[in-house]
Order: sequence, then C-alpha cells, then structure tokens
Amino acid sequence: MANPSNGDIFDAINFGDTDLTNTLLKNPQAKWMQRAIASDLRTEDNESVRSITGTVEIDGQERHVILPRVRLDSITGKLVKLSEEDAWKTAFQNKDFIFADSQAEADFISKGFSNWQGKKEQDNAEY
Repeated sequence: MANPSNGDIFDAINFGDTDLTNTLLKNPQAKWMQRAIASDLRTEDNESVRSITGTVEIDGQERHVILPRVRLDSITGKLVKLSEEDAWKTAFQNKDFIFADSQAEADFISKGFSNWQGKKEQDNAEY
C-alpha cells in the first residue's frame, strides 16, 4: 500500500490485488469483504459492497476502522443496505471492523475496495 509518511498519497484508483490480499490477511475477521468478492448477490440498488470509515475506541486506544453498510441478511439470503447507525451497531456486534493505521489508509481501503470490486464486476461482464 502507499505510505503517506514518505510523501505518497493513498490513491483509491491504485488499489489492487496486493492491497486486497494484505487487507484480508491483516483482518481475517472481515468476512463481509470476503463475501463481497465471492458472491454475485446485489442489493436493490445493484450494490455488492458499500463501506464507511470512522474511529472507535478499543482498550482505551482510538482506532481507524472500515465497516460495511451492505450486509447479507441471514434470514432472507439477500443483501441489504443498512443505515449508518445500524452498520455501526452490527459491526460492533460482529466484531468485524477492518483496522487501518490512519484515516487516509481507512479511506484508501474503503474507496479502493469499492473501485476494485466495481472494476472486477465490469471485467467479468465483458466476458
């Protein structure tokens, strides 16, 4: 991933397979990200993933996080888009935040993964 401390700026357009792999390896609890990659399911708005970023306090330390607003409803088997409030509640319940070292990295992962996923879907539609 780009390193903001050496002058690089996180650029969501440059999010690639290596960034995805690193994110998943560092955050195995992020099953929602794995679901978005593996599944063809879509919300009513034709979304497979939508995430938000923020900060949470864990063990007295502020952490930068990414969490999903699109979730798989275990009862209906459909993807649903949650309100921000429900997204936060669910992420706390499931303990499936993705952690980042900075807000810039959190934004990079959130926006980059969305762009990466959209490009993957577009590439698959062309074949």
